[in-house]
Amino acid sequence: MIKHSIPPVFDKDSRILILGSFPSVKSREVQFFYGHPQNRFWRVIAAVFKEDVPMTIDEKKTFLIKKHIAVPDDMFFVKMIVRNHKGGIKIWQNIV
Repeated sequence: MIKHSIPPVFDKDSRILILGSFPSVKSREVQFFYGHPQNRFWRVIAAVFKEDVPMTIDEKKTFLIKKHIAVPDDMFFVKMIVRNHKGGIKIWQNIV
């Protein structure tokens, strides 16, 4: 079972919801949403609001709150089963 402990970012003034499913390995390593350097999320969202790209976790949290954006995930536990099937690999994901 894979778990993550990244808390959602929101406050009482949040008006925009960006709902993810489960953070990537890199996001779980850095302990924040859209944490892989190749992920375009922060560059795109900054461009939408005509702001500089937030770089640190604190800057990203401040950006989200300032722009009234809530970012939670809808799964905190995922069970992944990988099996070899006729020379291929199949992956099943279940909410646990």
